[in-house]
Amino acid sequence: MADELTVEAVGLERCEEWDALVARSAQASLFSTAAWLDALAEASGEEAVLVGCRRGGGLVGGVGVHVRRACGFRAARTHPLTPFGGLVLAAADGAGRTLHEGELHAVSSALGRYLGRFDHVRLLHAPELVDVRPLQWDGWRVDVRYTLLVDLRGGAAAALARMGKSLRKQARRAERGGYAAGVAGDEASLAEFGRQHAAVYQRQGLRAPLAAEALAAWCRRLIDGGHGALYCARDPEGRFAAGTLVVWDRRRAYWLLGATDPERRGAGANALLHWTMVRELSDRFEAIDAVGANTPHVASYKRAYHGTLAPYYATERTPSRLFRAAAWARALWGRGRARRRADVTGGDP
Repeated sequence: MADELTVEAVGLERCEEWDALVARSAQASLFSTAAWLDALAEASGEEAVLVGCRRGGGLVGGVGVHVRRACGFRAARTHPLTPFGGLVLAAADGAGRTLHEGELHAVSSALGRYLGRFDHVRLLHAPELVDVRPLQWDGWRVDVRYTLLVDLRGGAAAALARMGKSLRKQARRAERGGYAAGVAGDEASLAEFGRQHAAVYQRQGLRAPLAAEALAAWCRRLIDGGHGALYCARDPEGRFAAGTLVVWDRRRAYWLLGATDPERRGAGANALLHWTMVRELSDRFEAIDAVGANTPHVASYKRAYHGTLAPYYATERTPSRLFRAAAWARALWGRGRARRRADVTGGDP
């Protein structure tokens, strides 16, 4: 029947149709566009897969994922450098008819079932997706996460006045010390930001989502495409002190990635950097998403921006029993390795 739901992969060559769906969705953001998914696929080496749900030929929902292949498994996910992806549901169908709750549930379930062909799936949904019950009812694990929306309305003066007193004090101290901050799009700044971002993960014994060179190239593509900017703070000698990658869409800006040189951490460079960023972006956007407040340390720091906490959902499913067994064994081995490392380092793994 013409009005039955069908689900299929949508090739990147049909990006105009996909982006039209994203544009009319309540979950619309840069992170679900074909351009974002393609750029990150090129940088990471993972395959970008767009899955569309149709009714009567027109797209009424979809999900974009990156697919990793390893050890014979295929895992689909919202990439770690994508804060929100997940389901995008059209507010209306191709004929302009508003979709009611039951139809949205049917679209969500259909997309979830299609993703069951992967061995493991993990999605991070936009805060605007408030109803993930269809996935939960179909056996998906659901977790609540949080981000922080910083109000930029009222102009720079109002936005900066809402920032915490300690943050303003740190920014002024950095200025008095000769530090300066602003947009930096040169290759040297991108390369240094890539190295410092990778070093953040290395200091924690973790693998960075992208190698330094790949991250710098990805940032260049985003900047050249008009999707963002790199803000850098430098010391009086012009050396890199801190950097933040900001991206944006029609709705708001996103404070996506940050990196700080640990040798200059106490100088207030980060506060000056974000002070400058908020001042300049307040002329263009009503809000900036601080992208994540899910650990005590990060939440404590971002609390100084006096933003509004916004929940969003992470959903996960592992259809493959073999993948579940492999994941269990890997987790068990990892805990044993952590215990051995703690014995050597005095309990500081």
